[in-house]
Amino acid sequence: MNAMAGGGWHLASSALVKSTGFPFELVEELVVPALATATASGDPAAVADAVDEGIRRLRQIGSDERFLEAVLLSSRDAFQQLQRWSSTSSGSGGTRSDDRRRAHLCAMYLQRMCTKNESTSFFGPVFWAVVGGPAVVFDPGEPGRAVLQTYWTHWATQALADVVATDPTVQPELRPLIRPDAVCRDGAWWRVGYGDHPILLERAEGPSTHLQRYVLDRCDGVRTVADHAAEAGAPLDDVLDAIDLLAKDGLVLTGIPVPAGLIDPFGWLRSVVAAMPGDVGTRWVAVLDSLAEQTAAVSGAIGLGARRDLRDALASTFTTRTGMPAERNAGRHYADRSVLVEDGAFPWSRFDLGGELRTYVKTELPPVLDLFFELPLARRRRRVSLVEEWFTARFGRRSVPLDVVAAAAAESGLASRLCAADDELVRCGPSAISDLLLAEPDRPAVTWSREQVETRAAAVDFDTWCVAGADIFFAAPDIESINQGAFTPVVGEVHGLHDQLLQGLWPALHPDRVAMEQEIGAVVQGLAEGTICDPVLGHWRKTMARSDVLPQIEFLTVGTSPTASRSRSADLTVAFVDDELALLCPRLGRVFLTRPPLHSWDDEHESIFAPFTGARIVCAEDVLRDVAAVPHLPRVTLGRTVVHRETWRLAPPRSDPGRWRSLQPENQTRVQRLWDERGLPDQVYAKFPGQPKPVFVDRNAPVLVDVFARHLTRATDAVTVTEMLPAPTDLWLRDHTGRHTSEFRFGCYRAAPSHAREVVS
Repeated sequence: MNAMAGGGWHLASSALVKSTGFPFELVEELVVPALATATASGDPAAVADAVDEGIRRLRQIGSDERFLEAVLLSSRDAFQQLQRWSSTSSGSGGTRSDDRRRAHLCAMYLQRMCTKNESTSFFGPVFWAVVGGPAVVFDPGEPGRAVLQTYWTHWATQALADVVATDPTVQPELRPLIRPDAVCRDGAWWRVGYGDHPILLERAEGPSTHLQRYVLDRCDGVRTVADHAAEAGAPLDDVLDAIDLLAKDGLVLTGIPVPAGLIDPFGWLRSVVAAMPGDVGTRWVAVLDSLAEQTAAVSGAIGLGARRDLRDALASTFTTRTGMPAERNAGRHYADRSVLVEDGAFPWSRFDLGGELRTYVKTELPPVLDLFFELPLARRRRRVSLVEEWFTARFGRRSVPLDVVAAAAAESGLASRLCAADDELVRCGPSAISDLLLAEPDRPAVTWSREQVETRAAAVDFDTWCVAGADIFFAAPDIESINQGAFTPVVGEVHGLHDQLLQGLWPALHPDRVAMEQEIGAVVQGLAEGTICDPVLGHWRKTMARSDVLPQIEFLTVGTSPTASRSRSADLTVAFVDDELALLCPRLGRVFLTRPPLHSWDDEHESIFAPFTGARIVCAEDVLRDVAAVPHLPRVTLGRTVVHRETWRLAPPRSDPGRWRSLQPENQTRVQRLWDERGLPDQVYAKFPGQPKPVFVDRNAPVLVDVFARHLTRATDAVTVTEMLPAPTDLWLRDHTGRHTSEFRFGCYRAAPSHAREVVS
């Protein structure tokens, strides 16, 4: 762990390199130089020729097996469409509606794979770099394919676990436990709606027979159903019926609940089955071993045909075993998609982030981070003040169960007060970055000196702890410029929430995962006057997978931590400790949460959890006051760090566009006119309503221009256009395949003021 200048900031010794498995040169092949001349001349035939040339190039790229294989990993349906399209005659362009639709689909996938630093197999591999050394050293090694880690998704593992649990010979070995969100108050049972907003208590039926009460008192996740039957002196079937009724009432988790957050849930299920006695375990171990062999075959397969056939075979086996489709939410960015999820690591040999780059991160980045948190900290302080004021008025200084506090907050309308206060700060709260953006919005760029940055940052009241992931781009023409300090850092996002280095499958790709996790766990636990825990929510997407590093509080389902470092939400109480409202746990003492136990971050500013979490940023908008109505915002540079790219907001069409026709010359002419009117750079990213990620557009690539025209025409809200920075000429990361867009995620940790000197260095 590296100490950073500026307060209690510390830096993890590993950084995640996020890049693209396909080089930027591929998307540049869509550029047709004749387009500019054709649109300037106003000759529809010449524009149509340029469009046809763009489609021909796109179809050629789209027929590449490696590209199609990457699409297959995202969506089987999209793969089938593009495979059919790429295998047909190119003709004279995209005259048929199916051709036009598939050209758009192909372009959307291609721009995503060549310009977005996402992580799915070789679609967007990662690499773990070492933060240290005398220089930036990059050795791509020999050409090779991405090193894949292939795992079962949580939902598919749970479906398989449900089948195992229905086996009559397995049922005596099941270990039911009381749900973490079930509480008993004054003899009545309730379910707490953690995860939703507002958090409400729902009355549960509760046990109605002596056997149900007897079993419920002992549902600890350790006793088996057979144990319950033996202790109660009751027939096994009667105990199973009692447990089933308790489960239907929402009091007990039965079957084989797969813990939320596991990186390898299928491996966990195999260990559970292997622990079952006698022939029961032996039979199911054989079934899971066979599935494991199929999984390994998929992971190790090379080439589109082999990967497709083996994935289909595994999907067929899954459906046969479970009766469920082997794919869901196909194509969605955050979805679990199919039975398997994969991440890949580049086959590079070495990446050291030392020298001038490391010096920048340690000395120049910390005050910039402080300014990012200026408004979020003010918003948090206001929420904490209101929650403590409300709690004192409602409960005085006594200790109160958390579920009672949550129910009282919902009943009293506290959320509306919190929301109103937060809205006020979003309008007029302290934010140096917002001040710079709004002072002269028509200017293309605004800059503060490093001295100005450090002066303003010193005044930021960083009154709590923070676990942050900072995504930084470095713009430079080549690696030599990086080592000479001739680079421009560009902040993509800062995530102030749970540790971003430990999510997904990335830890499994680290060359020394154990040491990395131990390092981060040790520093996080030194940040505050209490135990920092992860809240356990339901698992609804692949990005919920997380390294098992911190203690856990189970709010909605089963966690992954060892029993000694895990507790139920039903055991938590709220009380004042040293004049601060605290969350207390019998097993772990005073606890903090890395995030509120809510499914939606949008609800957090209305919840009661602000006093129990650290500093938080979810998205770039959290850093700024409301700037949504401003049609143009400048590039903002703090010292030499760009913290905001130049941005334009384009109003949606005012009238019904009528029937849309893709790939028509008039689309090109209209977009080129817009580009000239607004003074947009040649390459931009456009964020359209309803799209989870921005879309890369080059004004000289006719297919990408048509994609832009289609989305803009159909937009019902403003479209945000942002300059591409680093620009194509400043993509310095090059390997055997070409040059890549790249971002570097640094783990940054800031201690609460009382702990600033106690963090591991």
